Amino acid sequence: MIAIIPARGGSKGIPFKNIKPLNGKPLFVWSVERALSAKNISEVIVSTDDVKIANIALQSGAEVAFRPAALSTDYSRTIDVLHHHWLELGKPSEIMTLQPTSPLRSRDLIDRCVDYYSSHQIGEKILATGFISKQYEFGSNNNIRRQELTGYFYDDGNIYIHSGEVIARKNWCHDNSLKFFTAEFENYEIDTEIDFFIVEQLHRKYYE
Repeated sequence: MIAIIPARGGSKGIPFKNIKPLNGKPLFVWSVERALSAKNISEVIVSTDDVKIANIALQSGAEVAFRPAALSTDYSRTIDVLHHHWLELGKPSEIMTLQPTSPLRSRDLIDRCVDYYSSHQIGEKILATGFISKQYEFGSNNNIRRQELTGYFYDDGNIYIHSGEVIARKNWCHDNSLKFFTAEFENYEIDTEIDFFIVEQLHRKYYE
């Protein structure tokens, strides 16, 4: 399976977020290293528009695929980036996406996700990691206890796997998407400076 790590150069929330050091390494490098250590990943590609990121990716052992400027804006969708590289790569049967802003993956999480994905013999597969969120807008329930809320599956950005058929149609998700539940510490994503601080502390405690 091919793994793609989308790491563009620009970011408004945190300037140069993907190369901001997290516990001594550029943020996106943690995703590269996890992918390289997985037994079920045959190729690790960093998708970027930035030469500095590309150089760091190569030094870290990954391959690099440059994306066009039109797919490197704040409004660019990940599925469009995947579709672009899917065509360039000769339409592989599936692609895994590792968001660099979710760096708290357990050592074997990638391989467990691939095994789970492969065990389901259905067509046009999509897998997403995540957890049951019980956060609701205030006023949407009448002070129901948290234990009674059913919640909903929230994708945490760690891992996505898309079959070639759904990438061809640019479908990021569908009603039959496979849901893979992650540990609580793995649920955190980095969007803000506060997120970065929290993830860095969790990384020190749980990452191995």
